[in-house]
Amino acid sequence: MVWEASWTLIDLLKLPHWRERVQGASVVELGSGCGLVGLVAASLGAHVLLTDLPSIVDSILTRNLHLNTHHSSSSSCTADADPPTRAPSPDAPDTPDASSTPAPESESPPQPQAQQQQQQQQQQQQRVWGDSVPVGRGTAAVVELDWDADAAAQLEAASPPPPTHLPPPTQPASPRPAPMQPQQARTTPRPHGARPSHAEEQPAAAQPRNPQACSAARGDPEGKKVDLILAVDTVWLRSLLPRFTHTVASILRLQAPGACQCLLAFADRAQEGMGGEPVHSGGGRCFSTRGDVFAAIQAEGCSVEVISEGRLTQDVDKLPVVVARIWRG
Repeated sequence: MVWEASWTLIDLLKLPHWRERVQGASVVELGSGCGLVGLVAASLGAHVLLTDLPSIVDSILTRNLHLNTHHSSSSSCTADADPPTRAPSPDAPDTPDASSTPAPESESPPQPQAQQQQQQQQQQQQRVWGDSVPVGRGTAAVVELDWDADAAAQLEAASPPPPTHLPPPTQPASPRPAPMQPQQARTTPRPHGARPSHAEEQPAAAQPRNPQACSAARGDPEGKKVDLILAVDTVWLRSLLPRFTHTVASILRLQAPGACQCLLAFADRAQEGMGGEPVHSGGGRCFSTRGDVFAAIQAEGCSVEVISEGRLTQDVDKLPVVVARIWRG
C-alpha cells in the first residue's frame, strides 16, 4: 500500500531547493511502509535509513530495497553513463576507426578538482548507514525501529562501526632531570600564612578534549548525525501520535538546534477544512486532525509550520493533505 500523501512529499523533494538539501544528507524515514519516499530520496543522492515494524521490514521493505539496488555504476541510469558500443558492420574495412581507437591514458597528476571530489566522496562514505546498498545516486539501508524504545540507541546500532584511530607514534623519552635536592627546592622562605603559587602546587594541565569527537569515536548516540527525517501518514490514528512525536523529538534532541528537521506529510482523514475547522466527523475521533498533530508536536518542545497544503487529486474524497516542517529551535 502506498499512502496518498507520498506523492505530495515526493514532488516537494524533487524541487531544486530540497533536491540540493537532500544530496549527501543523512536521512531517516519513519514508518517507511513500502519505502517509496525513502527510495526516491536515495535516488536523489541521500543516505537513507528505512525503518518500520519487524513485520513490514521482513515482508516488503527489505524486498523493495533490493529490487531498487544497483551493484555497479554501469547499471545505474545516469546522465554520465557511457554510450553503448556499436557492433562493427560486416562491410566495414579492417582499418580501425578513429572513434573506436582507445584514447591514450593520461599520466598527468590529479587536478585539484578531482582531489576535492575524492574528498567529498570520502566524507559522504563516512556518513553511510551500516549495511547500506547503492540506490540511484545515494544509498539506503533497512532496520527495525520501535517507537516505544530508545530511538538514540536504535540509530546507533544501525550506524557503521566507528573508524579505528591509530595511536600517534611514540616519541623518544627525554631524559628526566635529576631530582632537586631539598636545599635547592626553595632558597627563599615563604612568609607565614602565604599559600603556595599556582606553579608550585598544580601539575601540567592536560589538553582539553573534544566531547563530540570523543563520543563519535566511542560510538555514543550523540555522535550520530541526522540531517533530515521523513514521514508520511504516520499520524493518521490518534493512538500513534504520542509515540511518533516522541520519536521525532528524541532524534531532534540528538542534533544541534536547527541542524535537523522533519518533513511530515499526511492526509487529514478527519477532514478539517483548509482553515482548520472540522467539516464532518468522518471516522469519528479515531483519526487525527491537523490540530491534534500540531498540539502533540508542540507538547514535545518542537516547532512546526505548514510548508505545503492542498487536496489529494487522486483520491475520491479529495482529502486535504498537509506537509509540515518540524524542528527544534
